[in-house]
Amino acid sequence: GEGGGAAAVSTAHSQVVSVGPPDSISNYETELIGLRLAAQMAGDNSLSRHSLFKKLAIFNDNQAALRLLHEAPKPVSGRHLSIQIRGILLQLPINTPIDLYWTPGHEGIGMNERADKLAKEAFENSRDFISLPVSLSNKIQCTRKTFHINTHLFRPGKTSFLTHPKQISNALEALEKGGTASIFQLRASYSPLNDQLFKRSIVKSPNCKTCNKLEDTRHFLLYCRRYRSQRRKFRNTIRKEKLKVNWWKVEEILDSPKVFPLLASFIQDTGRFKHFKPY
Repeated sequence: GEGGGAAAVSTAHSQVVSVGPPDSISNYETELIGLRLAAQMAGDNSLSRHSLFKKLAIFNDNQAALRLLHEAPKPVSGRHLSIQIRGILLQLPINTPIDLYWTPGHEGIGMNERADKLAKEAFENSRDFISLPVSLSNKIQCTRKTFHINTHLFRPGKTSFLTHPKQISNALEALEKGGTASIFQLRASYSPLNDQLFKRSIVKSPNCKTCNKLEDTRHFLLYCRRYRSQRRKFRNTIRKEKLKVNWWKVEEILDSPKVFPLLASFIQDTGRFKHFKPY
C-alpha cells in the first residue's frame, strides 16, 4: 500500500487499485488492500489449470496487517478486510501451505519494490477510487489530530467554532461512524459536495445539480430544494427537543454537539454522502 494506492505483484501478474478518497483511507488499510489483491491473484491462479502451485508466500512490510491475518478476527480497524482476505484464501485448494513474510522496508525484494512503485502510481494518476466503509478509528485519529490546537478557531480563514475541541471530539466518537465522518468533513470544509470536489478537479462544476447554485456546506444544510423534507424533519426535531441552536446559522449547527445525532440523521436521510451507510 502507498497512501491511496495499493498493489500486488507476482512472478507472472500484477494488480493495482486506487483506494479512497485519500483523506478517508489510512496506510494501514491500503496495506490490507494490497494483501487482498495478492490473495485474489492466488485465488485466480488456482482456478487455472495452467497455474497450479504447491505453496503460497505473501510478502509485506506492515507487521500490524500481517498480524491481523495471522490472529483470530477481532473488532479492530481493518477487521472487515481481514475477513475478506481469509475468505479468499479459504477457497484455495485444501492443504495449500500459506506463509506470510514480514520484509522490513521491502529491502532486497525486487517484486515488493515494484509493488510500491505501482501503488504510488495508482494513487497519483487516478481519480476513480474504490470505496471502503469508513474506518471509525481512522476518523477518530484524524479528528483528534485536527482538534489538537490551542485555539478556538477550527480552521483560520474558514468557519469559526467556539465549542471546546474535546467536547466536539467526544460527541463525534459517540456517533455511528458514518455520521462521525460526514460531520467531520463538513466542519473541515473537505466534503463530497460539488464545491469541494470541483476544487480538487474531481467534478466539472461546483454547482448543485438541482438548484444550479454553488453546492457548498451552507447550500446543503440550509437551502437546497432537493432536501426540503429532510430539512423540515431535522428542524422539527430540534424544536421538539428544545435545543438552543439557530438552524439558519451553519456555524451553530456544526458547533453544537447536542445537535450532532440529529445532523447525522439528516445527512443520512439526504443520501448525498455516498459513503454514509449504517454499519
